[in-house]
Amino acid sequence: MITTPLLLAALLVVPTFQDEELGPPLLPSTLPPLADHVVGVAGNEVILFTDLEIMIRSDRDLRERMERATTRLEQVEVRLDALSRRLESLVIVQAGQDLGFDPELVAELTDLEFDQQVESMGGHRAAAQELALVQLTPTDRKVQIRDRLLGETWRRSQIGRAPGPGGRVTVDRYVRPGVLRMYYESFRNSQVPQERESVGQVEAQVRVQMLQVNVPVGGSPEDTRVQVDAFVGAYESGDASFEYLINTWGDESSRNQRGISDAARLLAAGHRLHGSDALGLIAYDGEIGDLTEPLLLIERDPSGQILGRSWCVYRLAERIPPVAALPFSSRKLQEDLTETLQGLTDDHREEVAFGRVLGETMIYPPDQRDLILRYRRKMVGR
Repeated sequence: MITTPLLLAALLVVPTFQDEELGPPLLPSTLPPLADHVVGVAGNEVILFTDLEIMIRSDRDLRERMERATTRLEQVEVRLDALSRRLESLVIVQAGQDLGFDPELVAELTDLEFDQQVESMGGHRAAAQELALVQLTPTDRKVQIRDRLLGETWRRSQIGRAPGPGGRVTVDRYVRPGVLRMYYESFRNSQVPQERESVGQVEAQVRVQMLQVNVPVGGSPEDTRVQVDAFVGAYESGDASFEYLINTWGDESSRNQRGISDAARLLAAGHRLHGSDALGLIAYDGEIGDLTEPLLLIERDPSGQILGRSWCVYRLAERIPPVAALPFSSRKLQEDLTETLQGLTDDHREEVAFGRVLGETMIYPPDQRDLILRYRRKMVGR
């Protein structure tokens, strides 16, 4: 976690900084009263401690993380993420304001959307109750709507989907035929599955069935393993079909499965879930009907606490042949590939534009500049 002592002091809910167990977490609604203070600055906008609390209450991910926090350090990390998001938002909002839209028009559009939200909630009384659940006022919600409208307008202007300064579209989104053909050939021969899939090429796939038997609460994994071994024996001797075992002894996830994937993904899934190559091996080299050995699955919550254990047995049920890439002459392929390339170009243009406005904006604390960029890369999967 990159930060400064001054910022740590501003984000803590007590004067001393210590990583100690708190018992029940301090939720935003139960924090001790504090004199409001500045925790960040973006351009000409100041972020107060209470602004972060409003953001945490109104964002489901941040709110749930704060509820799970058991140490002061974990609470500070949530507030640092909220600060990065708010600084990023303000940078974009101010860039949207710099486009020169009439403030009265922005206010009118904000009020119009707010009225639509109130109506969708069932009227003013129901809306007030719903906002009160996350401790927001109508003014807070209008600020959120205004910021989103300005930010979205700025984004669309950078990628050619909306007018820029002066009321004209200044970005060309047209993908030329030669460029389209070049990317088609590149994607068709790519080592990246998602790129091959974008031109209609699908790898050979397999359908795998799973028998998942839960270890009873307070029970022994070893005792459940003996039971699962008996199920495997019944299948291999022909006394029971795998479908019968799933429907009779499997948990709900066993019964509601599709199980179609390629071998590489199944190999990765086996490593992630069980620390084993067994699932990948039957996907690559197994015969129809082959089973894996019983594999232990341990489910944990974000803090590492064990939620449950189960034994999983996988059966190779079907092999699905590969599908070749669509011909370049396909109209659907060209439309889909054009949309894909426009999306990639849009992302690049937006990141370049954001880097430019971020570089021109005064940010405090200064080290948050790198955290903002890291947060954006995470959001777009880079």
